Amino acid sequence: MTLKKFGLVSLSSTLFFFSAKAQISSPDTSINDIAPIEIKAYFNAQSMLDLTTSARVVTKKLLESQAPSNFLSTLNTTTGLRMEERSPGSYRLALRGSMLRSPFGVRNTKIYIDEIPFTDASGNTYLNLLDPVGINSIQVIKGPDGSLYGPNSAGVLRFIPEGFGKPNNEKSIMVSGGSFGLFHQQLQVNHQVNENYSFSFDQAYLRSDGYRQHTGMDKLFFQTAHQWKYNSKGTLKVFGLYSDLGYQTPGGLTQQQYDEDPTQFRPAGGPFQSAKDQKSSYL
Repeated sequence: MTLKKFGLVSLSSTLFFFSAKAQISSPDTSINDIAPIEIKAYFNAQSMLDLTTSARVVTKKLLESQAPSNFLSTLNTTTGLRMEERSPGSYRLALRGSMLRSPFGVRNTKIYIDEIPFTDASGNTYLNLLDPVGINSIQVIKGPDGSLYGPNSAGVLRFIPEGFGKPNNEKSIMVSGGSFGLFHQQLQVNHQVNENYSFSFDQAYLRSDGYRQHTGMDKLFFQTAHQWKYNSKGTLKVFGLYSDLGYQTPGGLTQQQYDEDPTQFRPAGGPFQSAKDQKSSYL
């Protein structure tokens, strides 16, 4: 399978699972205190209680408690948000019914990587390029107030990368596998050099043959983020992302075709070739 490369730079059921993590931390004397929840809305940081719109923060703890291969189950815990996987590697996302008239991909919703627009000028968002290993938290702003970020009415999703969250010293590696040829590997390095500079490096590899025929997927992911507080009022951030992705699309089936064999790809019909003969894929 020939893969297509993407770059962004700014200055199935699991059968086995292995995870190792190392963390260096100092004693916490305020373990019983409740940390304030802050969200960056309207281009400035503020307390969630001060917001005039509905919002939610998907934390790192929730991301780690769900399936590590994608954001599907994690984002679906948010009220008013629905994410679906049409075929392995192909996602669509609806926020407050934003896909009623356009049911494919991500519509009327702006997505940011920290403060970098991840949605292009035509409204397309390549959500499948990201991997949960590189995300510290997700901020969701629902409703018309999201129009402050551009021509959308559903809302805004802001992905906070590792390295831009709370500084820590953590190194982890995870390997998981499952049925239908699923293999997923993640590597994460977070390091705080001093009180002013911290960085992270995240890497992941994912492959799967898929439940249906002609649903193979192969993905390689690299991400790095650096944060330097050069004075009391200024911070310099550097973010880099590389994702190499390819997946096949099996097409839809009629009820009769599904009853015959639910794992088959869309067969040929009339003048139209089958999904396999058409080489229907994202390369």
